Amino acid sequence: MPDVELTFVTGEGPVPPGATVVAPSPTETYALSGAITRAVLTSLIGRRILLHAGTIDTPRLGVVVLVGPSGAGKSTATARLGAEGAYLSDELTIIDPDTFEVTGYPKPVSRSIPGSRAKRDVSLPSLHLMPACAGGSPDLIVLLHRDRGNGSENGPPGLERMPLASALLRLIGQTSSLNRVPGGLAALARLIDSAGGALRARYHEASELADLLDHAPAPISEWWAEVEACRPSHDVQPRDLMLAPFDQALALETGVLVLARREAGHLEGLLGVIWELLRVHGGLSLDLLQDLVAEEIGPHPNAARRVRSAADRLISGGWVIRA
Repeated sequence: MPDVELTFVTGEGPVPPGATVVAPSPTETYALSGAITRAVLTSLIGRRILLHAGTIDTPRLGVVVLVGPSGAGKSTATARLGAEGAYLSDELTIIDPDTFEVTGYPKPVSRSIPGSRAKRDVSLPSLHLMPACAGGSPDLIVLLHRDRGNGSENGPPGLERMPLASALLRLIGQTSSLNRVPGGLAALARLIDSAGGALRARYHEASELADLLDHAPAPISEWWAEVEACRPSHDVQPRDLMLAPFDQALALETGVLVLARREAGHLEGLLGVIWELLRVHGGLSLDLLQDLVAEEIGPHPNAARRVRSAADRLISGGWVIRA
C-alpha cells in the first residue's frame, strides 16, 4: 500500500491548506473513512484491480470476495461471514493484477442508519471481526443479489455460476478505472477463471448466504483471448466504417467484450463479427464489409439488411464510427 497523508479538522479555528473539515455528527466517522478510501483509490489507480466489494478469509471457504452495489447487503454479509475468520474489507477490495493476492483494507464496517439514507461506521470489535492485512488469491467471487420483501419477482435463495461475459460486465461495473490497469480486462478474466467462475447469489438474509456457499456449484471455464488494436491494412476512405477508440478487448465464445474508458459492452453474434473485421482490416465501406461478412459466416438472403442494421447498432452504441 502506498503512503497516503491526509489532514482532518473539526472546523474549529483556522483550517490548514488542503485539510478536510469533518463536522461532529453521527456520520462523522463514515465521512472520514470515505475520504481516506477515496485517497487510497486515487493512489492505486492503474496499479491494482479495485473492486467495490467486501472480502473475508475463512478456514472453511477460503478467501471470499462479495461484490455488489450499495444496498445489495454487502456490508452485512461481509460482517456475518467475516466473524468466522479474518476480515479484509467491507467496501474496497484491492487485488494485485499479476498474483491476485488481496491487500487488506480493514476499515470499519459501513451500515445504513435506520430510517435514513445516511450511513455510519461500526467498529470491528463490536462486530467480533478480526482485521487482516493481506489474503491470498480469491477462492470464491460472489455477485450478490439480495431480494427484499415478498414480491412475486423474488425467487428462492440459490447459487449459480455465471457465464463469463455476464460476470465480466457485472464486475467491471463495480471496478474503479480498470481501463488504466495494463492488461486489466484480461487480468479480470484470469481472476474469474482462477476462482472457477463467478457466482451469482440470490438470497433474502445474510444468514442464508453461508449455507449457499457451502454448496457452491462445480467450477466452470470458458475460452477467451485478449485482442489488440491493429493497424489498418489500407487507407481509410471518407464514410468508411471503422472502430471507435477502445482501451482493451477480449474475444469470447459468445462474441467480443470491449472496454472503452469506463464503458464495457458485450458484442454478440453479427455485432462481434463486424467489430472483429473492422479491427483487422481498419476502415471498410459497407459493401466491402458485407462481402467480408459473407466470407466469414456464409451467404444469407437478407445479408445486406442484416449487416446494415448491425452496423447502425454498433454506431449508435459508440463502438463504431464513420471516417
